[in-house]
Amino acid sequence: MMRQVRKIGSLTIELEPEPTAVLKATDLPKYFGGVTTLHLPPESVTALASAIQDKEFDTFFIYVDTFRVDTRIEARIWKVQGTKDGHNRRRNILIKAPEARNIIQLTLHLSDGNREKVFLKMLNYATKGLEFKLLTKF
Repeated sequence: MMRQVRKIGSLTIELEPEPTAVLKATDLPKYFGGVTTLHLPPESVTALASAIQDKEFDTFFIYVDTFRVDTRIEARIWKVQGTKDGHNRRRNILIKAPEARNIIQLTLHLSDGNREKVFLKMLNYATKGLEFKLLTKF
């Protein structure tokens, strides 16, 4: 029997000038009420750093399995997909098992000019994890 995956939100993440995540849409606004940060643990940061090295893609869709801890959302990468030049067709870059239960879709747009800078910034967070300041719009 397959478990049901529930998408609880979509965020666009930025690493420059500082790590921020902007909430774009959500099915459950109360899930995000009072949340100030989104935290990726070290293993998720290194997985994402590895995925963005694929220069074939400029937009990455990162699906994270989530759970809330007080004012923080802990997010572990479940799947990363990539697209090029705004195409609809996505290709899987990374899939971790088991399948996630509650997911948030993170979107990261990269250009050739900032890919290396973002990669190096991620490496700085590889040992302690990466925390994004959550900017909500509801």
